[in-house]
Amino acid sequence: DPFMPEAVKLLITVHLWARKYEKLIYYADYAIGIQPEDPFYKTEKIKALIELGRTGEAKNIVEELRRESGSTPELEYLRTRIFQENKQEILLAYTNTSFSESTQKNWQQASLSYKRNIQSVPVIARFTYAFIREQAGTQFEVDAYPRISKSGYLYLNAGAAFDKDIFPEFRGGLEYFHGLKNGLSFSLGGKYLQFSSNEVFLYTGHISYTTRSAVRWTYRPFLSDIGDLTHTFSVRFTNELEERFFQVDLQYGTVPYEYFVTGNFTDLKTARAGLRYQFRLSEHFLMQPVFLFEYEEYQPSTYRNRYNGQLLTTFRF
Repeated sequence: DPFMPEAVKLLITVHLWARKYEKLIYYADYAIGIQPEDPFYKTEKIKALIELGRTGEAKNIVEELRRESGSTPELEYLRTRIFQENKQEILLAYTNTSFSESTQKNWQQASLSYKRNIQSVPVIARFTYAFIREQAGTQFEVDAYPRISKSGYLYLNAGAAFDKDIFPEFRGGLEYFHGLKNGLSFSLGGKYLQFSSNEVFLYTGHISYTTRSAVRWTYRPFLSDIGDLTHTFSVRFTNELEERFFQVDLQYGTVPYEYFVTGNFTDLKTARAGLRYQFRLSEHFLMQPVFLFEYEEYQPSTYRNRYNGQLLTTFRF
């Protein structure tokens, strides 16, 4: 029979919509044998291979097309999708906090996290070590993100300290996230921190809007059970094809940035401004440096500067 490219392309597109990926691959291979110079057939075959979990084959074809015809936005999107099929992650984070006071020694914190899906639910186990105010402390936490509807999921957190000098004896969190149309999303939830001398409840939520150009504006407040309010605002500029983003953070209030070392929340206020940048080193590695400057009221009407530097390294496999 004579080869009719438009009919074959329509047939391949229909099979993609119908999720008949093996049939799509059959017709794509047939067309590639006749018209190997047309990238459409290989591109559609890549999509089917990704859906079937055959990412090794898909990656080989992507690299072949990039060599033959150069990079295109669609190829870069498919390449990123293949990279993101690595569902397990190890995250190493290190935070160093220094102060404008020469007598105040640096605070340091390091954490090691492992993420994987358990029956389609993303679960993260995290071990944290900190050295703060001449004291060392360790903490273990578990986060889970079960989806409860097509547009909503929960954030669940539970953790405990192995000693009680640095971290809360016990901590827990619950927050519901919901995505709306037109780039809007919101959440509502809270955190519980139990210290040796008292306990703290923090109520939180967020409202976010993402533009068509992938700029996300987010406002998140924190309200403590004693009435103190902290405001946080961020704007993120994202390049989804390269898994890269740049974010500006602004915060004002009483809730600390990283360390919950005491349950004695006071009326002392802190203003913060920070930058973070994520970039992809390779298929398996993502890096995210963070810098946050704080103008901290650590005693009534007495202020100092605090400098937070953080580096997050993600290995996915």
